[in-house]
Amino acid sequence: MQIRVYFIIFISFFLLFTGCEKKEKRQLPKEIQEELAPKIKRAIPTKLSNSTKSIKFHIQDIDNRKTLLIFQGLNGSFRRISQKIVIITLLSTKCSPCRGLLPSLNRLQLKNYKDIFIIGVLLKSDTNPKIIKKFMKRYSSRFFLSIHKDNEALANYLVNQLHIGNNYPLPLTLIFKNGRYIMNIKGAIPYEMLQTLINQIKRAKKIKE
Repeated sequence: MQIRVYFIIFISFFLLFTGCEKKEKRQLPKEIQEELAPKIKRAIPTKLSNSTKSIKFHIQDIDNRKTLLIFQGLNGSFRRISQKIVIITLLSTKCSPCRGLLPSLNRLQLKNYKDIFIIGVLLKSDTNPKIIKKFMKRYSSRFFLSIHKDNEALANYLVNQLHIGNNYPLPLTLIFKNGRYIMNIKGAIPYEMLQTLINQIKRAKKIKE
């Protein structure tokens, strides 16, 4: 049951924040806990669209790798992606929190390449391949970074489905498992939290509507 999945995720974060590990080195500092707590509370929207119409978006990276994302509401079908967990992050090269998140996403992708596929959707950025290559090298980003003309339309669609308004913060991350929408995270969070979350999602039973 979907509620059970969310409960497991919540308990995981609760234990993380209350110091479930005895070693202080593994505990997040109090100021970081205070900063992250609101992001987690906002992660699960209360109202999702029940749209049955299929909407298609293309994505393409600087190496000309292409694929197709098909959505019905917030649930998706991701062509040529075999991993069960798909992470879509809306970001910009001009956004400081986005740049800070990139190494974490890269590390997450490399460690979990059999289970997750990360898609970065570039918005309001120069998509010249040479500039993007330099940008990715500088911020250790090796995951799929889309520069396709559909990026803006894809971002607008997802934001509208989430009912969070046009003035949303970047980065904005959406997580899917087996095509089912799980949650979204506003802003940047540390790699350790992302990995903890992914571990919980991996272990969760099949998500039902």
